Amino acid sequence: MSKLVHKPVFEACKKYEHRVAIDQEGEKTFYGELGTLSNKFASLISKIAKGEKYVGILSPVHTKSIISVLGLLKAGLAYVPLDFKSPTERLKKVIKDAKLKVIIIDPSQFKEHSKLFDKKMKLINLSNKKINFEHITNWKEVNQAKEIDYDSAKDTDLSYILYTSGSTGIPKGVMLSHKNARAFTDWMQKEFKLKEEDIVISRSPFQFDFSVFDIFNTLSVGATLIVQTYKKNRKNKHKAFVDLMKKKKVSVIYATPSTYITFMNKGGLNKSLKSLRLMLYAGEPFHVPLVIKLMKTMPNSKIANIYGPTETNIVTYYWIEKILKEDSIPLGKPIDNTTILILDENKKKCKVKEIGEIFVSGPTVMKGYLGRPELNKKVFLRLNNKLFYKTGDYGRIRKDGNIMYHGRKDNMIKTRGFRVELGEVESAISSYEYVDEFAVISFKHKSYQNTLCMFLTVKNGFEIEKFKEHLKKKLPYYMIPYEYVKLKTMPKTSSRKIDREGLKNMNVKRKKVGD
Repeated sequence: MSKLVHKPVFEACKKYEHRVAIDQEGEKTFYGELGTLSNKFASLISKIAKGEKYVGILSPVHTKSIISVLGLLKAGLAYVPLDFKSPTERLKKVIKDAKLKVIIIDPSQFKEHSKLFDKKMKLINLSNKKINFEHITNWKEVNQAKEIDYDSAKDTDLSYILYTSGSTGIPKGVMLSHKNARAFTDWMQKEFKLKEEDIVISRSPFQFDFSVFDIFNTLSVGATLIVQTYKKNRKNKHKAFVDLMKKKKVSVIYATPSTYITFMNKGGLNKSLKSLRLMLYAGEPFHVPLVIKLMKTMPNSKIANIYGPTETNIVTYYWIEKILKEDSIPLGKPIDNTTILILDENKKKCKVKEIGEIFVSGPTVMKGYLGRPELNKKVFLRLNNKLFYKTGDYGRIRKDGNIMYHGRKDNMIKTRGFRVELGEVESAISSYEYVDEFAVISFKHKSYQNTLCMFLTVKNGFEIEKFKEHLKKKLPYYMIPYEYVKLKTMPKTSSRKIDREGLKNMNVKRKKVGD
């Protein structure tokens, strides 16, 4: 049976023809229209990208960009999201690495990244707004194209390539096939049971794999996807988003912990959002005191922790069903047909409670990094006739079978002769009521080998001395950060996680916490 990630969406377009598929702040697109335009785009892109395998997309998530993704998948092509919030120079590296010759572009991004395009490229404009470029196809040509009703894709083909940062300075392209993507979306549907009555809000950009759930799971069951209009003037963008959720009676959202924290502290998220039945999160640890705060803020919503690096989509899940009394939230147990091993430095299986590196084998695991055979040899390990991906994350298995997260290898540092896990320090910080968002970063030091600096946004009433006294009750002296920086806002990546690399390179004065 063919496992194409877009196939259930096109089936839904026929079944739910008169239901609203996408609502872009009042601009509604019905399923029948979505199917027609996606088929037309498939016809058009087949001619424009003839001979190519991959097509870049430089656009926020909105109605027309979703149509283009569905169309190019049907045409047998894979999409390569280009992070429009990245510097042009970084995007050039991605385009070169993926050998992209065709790019779908939102006109809002052309001026900002005009140096990105060479004369040999072909651009597809997601509007009829004029773009001064030699090889350009405007949206009106999509409307004029003939529909195709055949599918050129095979489930072994790539569906998308997501680029992550690379240690050499060249981003790495994570290759995910239709089978990989469908294993993810099929399991998500099995566990979280979206219904046609659901209203799901899109929060994540294309380059973040949350968007796969937002788009393909929502549009496969006849539900409605809510999307914001990009670059619309908003005094408080967080409150505007929460207000949109209330107005549209959103029932499902998938976001990072940082997003939920911001919504609570700056967006006015509260129990008046009665429609929200399901809050999924992933991408970074969610510290227990903050999860408890979210549970109290949204008592009628169910919360689930989903774990999986970009290279694996999803590998574990954990329902948070009661107020937690433990120090950290479990990653949970493996999803269907997935095997997880915790291995020590000698690649020997760890015993229960022993910490080791997490290795994953299963249908959601990537095919490999694009054009990186040597790197692929390093990150894959064959054991018992199964190919396992080396995640770089550390964990342990409890007696009940749940996996506990113990950070990444680079999150374990040595200071004053002691090994310190940054996640433990952040967990202690999270319990202080006057701290808003935060991250702990290590810096090299002549005497201590490394020192810890905490970057914070704070609430009224924050006092550093009282905060230090709070930490003394939670942590040994060597774990208490040596320095701190108060910020107005925390820098975020395009996937809305705290930008730790950005913090490390930030040119700001670090104040000493005190003796």
